[in-house]
Amino acid sequence: MHISLFDSRPKETIKTIQSMLNYPIEFFTHSRNKNTILELCGANPIATNLVKVVIFEIEQVCTFVDFKVGSNFEGTYLGSSINTLKIAQSTVLSSITSDLKLDNQTFSQYKKELEVKNAEDLSGISILNVDDEGLKIIVSKLLDIVWIVNHLSLYFLGAVKLDADKNGSVIFSVTTPELFHNLWFASAFEKKSIVASTVAIKKYAELTLTPESVKENIDSVNLLHARVLSIFAQHWRLGADELILSIFHELADLVLILTKVVQVESFSIQGVVVNREYYQELVKVYPEREGILNTYDMVVEHQLNLAPEDRLFNIINGDLRLGDVETIRGMLSQAQFFSEKRFGQNWNKDLERQQTRYLKDELKKFSHLDVLDFEFNTTSVEMGIDPKAEKLDVDLFVRDKSKGIVYAIQLKHVSMLFSSGVSFWVNMLLHYDRKLNVGVLQLQNLKSELAINPKALDYLIAKGLTKEEVSGLIPVLVHNIGAIDMIPMHEGIWVYDLHTFRKVLTDQSALTDRYDNGSYASYKTNKGGTNSLRLDQPKSIIDSYINDENFKDLRYYDFAKNIRRGLVIGGLKIVAEGIGI
Repeated sequence: MHISLFDSRPKETIKTIQSMLNYPIEFFTHSRNKNTILELCGANPIATNLVKVVIFEIEQVCTFVDFKVGSNFEGTYLGSSINTLKIAQSTVLSSITSDLKLDNQTFSQYKKELEVKNAEDLSGISILNVDDEGLKIIVSKLLDIVWIVNHLSLYFLGAVKLDADKNGSVIFSVTTPELFHNLWFASAFEKKSIVASTVAIKKYAELTLTPESVKENIDSVNLLHARVLSIFAQHWRLGADELILSIFHELADLVLILTKVVQVESFSIQGVVVNREYYQELVKVYPEREGILNTYDMVVEHQLNLAPEDRLFNIINGDLRLGDVETIRGMLSQAQFFSEKRFGQNWNKDLERQQTRYLKDELKKFSHLDVLDFEFNTTSVEMGIDPKAEKLDVDLFVRDKSKGIVYAIQLKHVSMLFSSGVSFWVNMLLHYDRKLNVGVLQLQNLKSELAINPKALDYLIAKGLTKEEVSGLIPVLVHNIGAIDMIPMHEGIWVYDLHTFRKVLTDQSALTDRYDNGSYASYKTNKGGTNSLRLDQPKSIIDSYINDENFKDLRYYDFAKNIRRGLVIGGLKIVAEGIGI
């Protein structure tokens, strides 16, 4: 049975939720927004009461909050999630308990990640006219409100339910026991990849600290350099072809710049400051590297245009320092900027074509798969839907002969947004004019159109599908954002990251990095043969991976189901069970 996690069709509701998530404090200061959100509560008195408590608490702290800080202001700017947490560190942000016994380090790291995600939502506001103790109290209060707003958003999206216990405490819990499992696994899967890439960068920086180290470990240095350069293609879901090659020099320069900053900050290189003057001196010695000056200028240009919390590099007195953003996120953001500089705002369109070609070529290598390379859209035959008002577009079809099933594929390549948690899912996947939601809309009418339109059915049969295959078609949106993976949407649609999609249909391959006393090696493992799994049965996919020794560290991916977390605000106790936000 297909149980959708999200439904992107109630456009106005999602627009309201998106605004609430993007501005979780400021949103509730406007009368119109208050009325709209209270209307969303409908006849549920528990939700209504909770929203009223949130509104009241925001009104109490807004005397000290400035949402539109100019260049001249007095106060504390919450521009970094890390700094925001430091301000509030001496207060209890919110309690977190679990019935699952994990070591303290793992548990503490999990809790910290939850807090950082909440703190990101406070970026861009300032606290005015309070002493240090008052500042801590207000920031902690704001963090608690953000936590509540995230859970309310999930409630309005239909992913969690809202009840009250006999003591009057408000309880958030999942509507279906395993509803979030795919989401948790996808996040853990992507994080494993990001951690491995981040470790590779640091190891490369360590091995290239001195000419002597490079000489002693030359084979590992060369392999690690290639590994770090491959991060861009890996996380863009491409082969090393046109776009990667066309900006290769900029990407290679970025790796060199990042490596030097990591060396200075992580390994305490004395007397080295990473700035433009440093590279001007480098170019004097190596004139052939003159292009790195242009790359450096583009790096500075892009970083200065980002919010402080989104920067790969902070620029302090003209010197580069590591920023607060996750390293891989920051690298990809900078690479996107290089691409826009080279190809203009529509660079993603070209990337989609490369992505499509890459996927087709990869799938054609496997004998149990047929790539049916034709499109099906509103121009293929006369449709029952109105093409001006409704969408229908399939890029290709993939037949898995080993499972007797055909997938209808829509491919999208999108730029990463700097957000996380519920805000990330809503902004990337559900908002009406985002490319991923457009992809969902292009697939949502597929089954209903085929059920009533004989011409559409005949068209697909003429292209090589059987009537049984058409009736059992599984629509899949395939894209390049690793954290949005294995998600069931309305109308039987599945949303998959390209790498997961490819690996699940082929050999479930894995790349493993090995480090041993300065040496580095990389191993690719796969299960061999025809070993595809069904995309509409994610439980079997998750089981396959967590039972693989290469992925044993993912076995606690569903740790959040054991989390019970709560806080008290305005005299009301609020608890979230098995959600992990």
